[in-house]
Amino acid sequence: MARATRVAVALLLVALAPSAAGMHPAGPRDGDEVPDEIVLAGGKTISGRIVFESADEVAILVRNKVKSYARDEIDSMRSASQALAALLKALIEVAPADLEARLDLARVAREAGLHGEAELLLLGIVVQQPDHDAANTLLGHRNRRDVWQRKHGSKWVDTDDLATHVEDWGDRWVLSTRHYELRTNLPLPAAIDAAWDLERLLAAYQGLLGAELELHDVTEEMFVQVHADTASYPQPTGGRSGYYEPGSRTLYVDATLGAEGRAGSLGAANRVLAHEGTHQLLHMTTQRTTKAKGLVPAWLDEGLAVYFESARVGRDGTALFLLGEPSLQHLRAHALAEKPYDLNRILTMDTGDFLASAHVAQKYGQAYSLVHFSLHGDDAAHRPGFFGYLKRAWEGKSSMTEFKRNLALKPDDFEERWHLHAKRLGRG
Repeated sequence: MARATRVAVALLLVALAPSAAGMHPAGPRDGDEVPDEIVLAGGKTISGRIVFESADEVAILVRNKVKSYARDEIDSMRSASQALAALLKALIEVAPADLEARLDLARVAREAGLHGEAELLLLGIVVQQPDHDAANTLLGHRNRRDVWQRKHGSKWVDTDDLATHVEDWGDRWVLSTRHYELRTNLPLPAAIDAAWDLERLLAAYQGLLGAELELHDVTEEMFVQVHADTASYPQPTGGRSGYYEPGSRTLYVDATLGAEGRAGSLGAANRVLAHEGTHQLLHMTTQRTTKAKGLVPAWLDEGLAVYFESARVGRDGTALFLLGEPSLQHLRAHALAEKPYDLNRILTMDTGDFLASAHVAQKYGQAYSLVHFSLHGDDAAHRPGFFGYLKRAWEGKSSMTEFKRNLALKPDDFEERWHLHAKRLGRG
């Protein structure tokens, strides 16, 4: 095992080490719920789900009620969210071919109650080495005449066939992680990558907005369907390659975009997953919260979706989100527009404006450029005011007046500098 790999695994083991409250002496059984725990200085233990952490406080959800504790009240704590963050970081360091390191990570993830993530790791091992005894055993596979098999739907599939096994939608894969349930008929390697990258998107989203807006962790399961064929894909009006349906909390992606990419990969669909996944997260952290007051206007909804989509880099399964990395495609749509929309027009656009056929690229480009300028333009001078506006939007106050008030705008000057920002970056 390489030194970097040993260090990554060691860091994860430390991150997942049981607190004073500890786990069961023998560890949890597979599938057992492992609650988060806070142990107070006086010895009292609170079990539930830690939903928020800051430098000063920790909030934990206990029987549908959130309780907050000051950091100086807490002696120790165990958090599955911290464990997941450590696991995602470790997987950047561990080579895909280092199967023993991945087996160690899978075992530790199971101990932390991250059973879905452990299954992803174990399946990834078996895809590469179908006869890996330890991984197959932990997955509950059966061995028939020295051939390992996995129960898939109503039949048993030889592990030799898992990497290339493609089913119709009626016999799809179902993969779960801490926050998501993914259903897909992609080949298993691509399905595993998509499941990891959904969690990485959520981590990036919380990294940008969580502390600033005091966002609680998403505790309702989010549903995702990635279709490898157009026949099974529920085609929306307008022929979009992806969309989010708020009523069912389900994100739909047509992965046939990846057909020209690397065999078994997500291809261009990984960017659709990031874009539409951002819409899902915006909904889940506003309308699906306890207070349900949040109101994200159309320009912000689309601008942030493009922001995260454009920030996605790296290979499938270990995607990175380089927040702030300019998207030349979208900035050019603004910079080269014959007649750019003014600030008031962008701020008052509704969802229908982005679904209309006229000047679609320009609308998305200017919504994105306004988000990018508000966060990074003028040496990030507008960033505090923009987060102030976002706080108000999450409280249900997202009007054009709120935007201008929080950013303390001199409208003509701000608008001119916004257009210049897009032209400078968009024209290279």
